[in-house]
Amino acid sequence: MSKLARLSSLAAGGLLLAVGLAGCATVPGGGTTGGTAVALEGPFWILESYADPQGGTHNVLPRTQVTAIFEEGKISGSDGCNSYFGVYQLDGSKLAIQPQGSTMMACPELVTAQAEAFTAGLGSTSTFT
Repeated sequence: MSKLARLSSLAAGGLLLAVGLAGCATVPGGGTTGGTAVALEGPFWILESYADPQGGTHNVLPRTQVTAIFEEGKISGSDGCNSYFGVYQLDGSKLAIQPQGSTMMACPELVTAQAEAFTAGLGSTSTFT
């Protein structure tokens, strides 16, 4: 599994999201972090860092916030430039995300590159821990 991002407990096939959570809920059948089950739905996930396809790791750019909200089979948030939405399926620790659309704001080149890396990572998600 290649690591593409850290959101503080959301793992993905091409994307390892590790999100800073203020408080983790224990949920049967949820993902796990350090032996504690974590609910996918409920927390407001915030991207901290991500990896590029070459294996390098990058912190989220200053003055950008990349987020994910999971609710009733739908995902939405900000890629740091645009708002996005899609659907997801969760089966135990298996997670499949299908981005469906986003706004089309013009952003600086580095912000756009970060947003594209995040969106690509969402589409290749395969697990949640």
